[in-house]
Amino acid sequence: MTKLAERLIQPEILTLLRRHAGNREIWLVGGALRDHFLGLTRPDLDFVVDREAATLARLLADDLQAGFYSMDDERDAARVILPGQAGTLDFVRRSGPSIETDLRERDFTINALALPLNTDDHLIDPLGGLQDLKDRRLRPCAEDAVSRDPVRALRAVRLAARLGLRMEPNTVQQVRAAGDRLSEVSAERVRDEFMRVLEPTTAGTGIRLMDHLGLLVQVCPELDQLPGTERDGRELSLSTLDRLAELVPLLARRSDGERGGNLALGELSLQLAKYRVDLSAHLERRLRGGRQVAQLLTLAALFTPSESVDPDAAAEAASQAARLAVRRALELRLSRPEAGRIESIVLNHWRPRQLASTQPTSDGEVYRFFRASGEAGIEVVLLYLAASLARLSSAPPPAEWRSRIGLARTLFEAWFERADQVVRPPKLLAGDELASALGLQAGSVIGELLEAIREAQAEGLVHDRDSALQVAREQLESGRPRRRPTEVRDKSR
Repeated sequence: MTKLAERLIQPEILTLLRRHAGNREIWLVGGALRDHFLGLTRPDLDFVVDREAATLARLLADDLQAGFYSMDDERDAARVILPGQAGTLDFVRRSGPSIETDLRERDFTINALALPLNTDDHLIDPLGGLQDLKDRRLRPCAEDAVSRDPVRALRAVRLAARLGLRMEPNTVQQVRAAGDRLSEVSAERVRDEFMRVLEPTTAGTGIRLMDHLGLLVQVCPELDQLPGTERDGRELSLSTLDRLAELVPLLARRSDGERGGNLALGELSLQLAKYRVDLSAHLERRLRGGRQVAQLLTLAALFTPSESVDPDAAAEAASQAARLAVRRALELRLSRPEAGRIESIVLNHWRPRQLASTQPTSDGEVYRFFRASGEAGIEVVLLYLAASLARLSSAPPPAEWRSRIGLARTLFEAWFERADQVVRPPKLLAGDELASALGLQAGSVIGELLEAIREAQAEGLVHDRDSALQVAREQLESGRPRRRPTEVRDKSR
């Protein structure tokens, strides 16, 4: 088992752990061992220490010049945050008189594994978790393991979806029973576990399982109030999540595009390959509050009205859905920027469909699209592609699918390559300059005229101060413009 420890723990960290251990006993536990036996890797490691766990964590953090913070003084729990996003090391004091007692108090048998670091002893597996891993079976450590902590019901869903595990009847019974008690758990703990379920690659499977087990209505009761819910809206939303699970690895994680001969995804990969690095950085960005943009996109997708909503009523349906999504985001204690980003995605989800009906897309239309959606426009485009596949099936009509890819390429090009020309043209006139030149009082009309100038810049019609003034005069003479009431800027910026 010493060799196993050396494979799972960086040599420098393992050496420091053993150096600072003294007469403490240390065990590597849980997820790292579980994932290793499934052929997976994970950067985050969990350790149990028989005493002074936080003190050991502090010593390690000092030597590694890593971040440190106490997670729970009463439980003697602390975290070391390795430099360069290399992962975390969590330390906690053993909860019982022995490591076996500690493991039996855990959630599921596949997490009740421990490896001693002080000796060459064998893997400690008191509940048969290793066999459960081989059998791909999710089983609680005890009859009351889930009821003791209802958030474990969401963890069961996440593990089943991510690792491809089946729940035994007893597990299903415990999970269903715990759902009614999720309201007793802090919103922050529910949020953290639910957002892990929303990892894009497995969110479709996880949400379907939550729905089947009666957990989804407990965590997101507003979903039943969405426009289109009474028809096929819920199933289409779930299908869209499934398609996002394919698109995100394909477009944002440098997948090679080999998707079992799926021609639609293959063409998507070919046409949009040049934006993979940019999309990856965009989706991996964390807003204030700590969630990745990709997770916020998935939650927004869950609240997005289906394309079955009458196109003429799309903006109104989006506004209603956005209010519900923001309510849920704030109830889950997401930050204001995170809630704002979700709102922008839902509010503007219908805009690519509108653009698709008027192709070819002009630079002015692209400018208006990003003026309304801001940074969230990128997620809106990805959602549009996923919803298109969900709506058109995995083998959409080639011409229609190429047209939708073309629209996505146009919008990505504008944002990632021509932002200074099309998305954020440079300011040619200040408001007071414009007011003085035209003999106007300061007021909303000045803002409207400046917006008209920027739109004309995006279209290539304005290049200097004189042409900007000419556009403003023409707008005044024609009695335009008036900003559209449905345009809402991205509040996460």
